[in-house]
Amino acid sequence: MSLPEIYLDLMRRLRELSRNETQQQWLARVGIFLLALSVFALFMPVLAHGVAQSETFRWTLTLCGLAALGYALWRFLALPIIRAWRQSKEAEHITLALRVGNAHENLRDRFANALQVYEETSRETGGEIRHALAGAALQNAYEEVQPLDFNTIIDRKTPRQRILGGLAALLLCALVWGFAPNYMVAGLQVVLAPQRDPNQQKLNLTVTPGDVEIVKGQDLRVSATIETLADANANLEWRF
Repeated sequence: MSLPEIYLDLMRRLRELSRNETQQQWLARVGIFLLALSVFALFMPVLAHGVAQSETFRWTLTLCGLAALGYALWRFLALPIIRAWRQSKEAEHITLALRVGNAHENLRDRFANALQVYEETSRETGGEIRHALAGAALQNAYEEVQPLDFNTIIDRKTPRQRILGGLAALLLCALVWGFAPNYMVAGLQVVLAPQRDPNQQKLNLTVTPGDVEIVKGQDLRVSATIETLADANANLEWRF
């Protein structure tokens, strides 16, 4: 293979390594975000019941919860995107080449150095000896890394653990919400609306058939449905 073909093949393998590692990193971030979301959905409604009688504490809990969610979004979503956007592609593949070399005792930094020197000399004019030395170094490095699997430097264990932890936390949260939906919804309402007095429970009353006219003496079936998050019984009274 010619030197340009060798260089393009190395760049192709490094770009593939970068994509595979980025996928694993995003899996780890998704796992952490699921864990943070589950903790928020599980503990915030429970804590809300303990501070429900104090408006100051309700607002404090809500603001702390929003700050925690905002930090999680910034730390695990926005910040990685900003870093990836700012990092130059050249610096990225040189760093990856150095990591591949450091993972093998007989290679170390020769791979990254050969790649960097070849790129620098390819942009220069003249200096035939320097070009020849850079080409020879790249050729030797290519022969050493050709049988290697670059993907071995990717940490796959941590993303797997974080995804499993996030899914387990999400399952636990779903079980708790399934067993005590009214309790959890009431607590979540305190968090989402700290300005509202939790003692004033929301009450929906539906009466059917509504406003109708019937012939005197005819039977009419009237039904009423009450929807409330309160545990107390509700009494319905009516007059003719």
